[in-house]
Amino acid sequence: MEVKTMKTVNSKKMFSTLVLGLFLVSMVPLAFAEDDSTDNDDDANDDDDTNDDDRLTRREVVKERYENNKERREKTADKIKEIREDIAEHRAKVKEARENLAERREELKRICAEDPNSDACQDVKEKAKGDSKEFLLRSVDRILSGLDKMRDRVANSEWSQEDKDKATVTLDQYIADVEALKTKIEALTKENTRENYKAIAEELRAKWKEIKEDFKEFAKNVVNRKLDKVVERMNNAADKFEAIIGRLSEKGVDVTEAKSLLSDLRAKLDEAAAAEGREQHALLKEAHGILKKLNAEVMELRRTLKSENAGIVSGNEPESDDKEDDTAEATSSDNTADAATA
Repeated sequence: MEVKTMKTVNSKKMFSTLVLGLFLVSMVPLAFAEDDSTDNDDDANDDDDTNDDDRLTRREVVKERYENNKERREKTADKIKEIREDIAEHRAKVKEARENLAERREELKRICAEDPNSDACQDVKEKAKGDSKEFLLRSVDRILSGLDKMRDRVANSEWSQEDKDKATVTLDQYIADVEALKTKIEALTKENTRENYKAIAEELRAKWKEIKEDFKEFAKNVVNRKLDKVVERMNNAADKFEAIIGRLSEKGVDVTEAKSLLSDLRAKLDEAAAAEGREQHALLKEAHGILKKLNAEVMELRRTLKSENAGIVSGNEPESDDKEDDTAEATSSDNTADAATA
């Protein structure tokens, strides 16, 4: 009996794209934490009466945000690891079943070529049916696992509730159809003919072809909407940096480099907003690199301004009181870069 292997060429790419999307979604809140620390510290310069308790409170807020973002990144990493492990497990099971079936076919050809009516030939035919059944069941389980994950992605996506409901109805119907096929496969016995096995295999293949088209579209839309949300959040971060740069400029600070970086960031985000998929992901990585440079530049300008102001009052260079915030900022940026390029 010949059972053709179902093609799953696009499944790996689809899940890989989802993984990239998950990483990117966890990226931007870190920029907000860094931006808020810069904004708050700059506001402190506007009020000479700000006391140490106020500064401590601001640092605690920034630290809390950093810890929350760190926890979010860790949860994202755990989820991605779980998805990858599950994909690898199902892929390994299907591969093992496929290899067993291929070996059984070779055995069938060899033994039955000698005497098609021998007991040995009949025995290997029954074993081949068992291997075919196992291969079909593992293929079904892999499809169901993918459908369950896609259903979860849709439920937690940025889609409108109406779009979520429509997609969920479609996915639920696919799940029901595949479950029905699984019941048919489980009912197969050695008494069933080669044609019975082949008919169910063809039915499963046709259903997978139908699912795959919607599957790719759902995956694309889920990731694209997540990335669009990232673009929106990074644009919000750019707005906040623009306000900070404006206040620094009013105080006589040379913000030429900061303005140039902000302009580059805006341009890159415009490109990302017009792109999709992997191209959009690549552009967002570039935008995030610019955002890191912009943040570093603004933080340096702020420290310089504080140092100059303190020098006017005391005539001495004060010891920086921003070590904790700067450390949190640097760690946040490094971790984000690692996540975005994973």
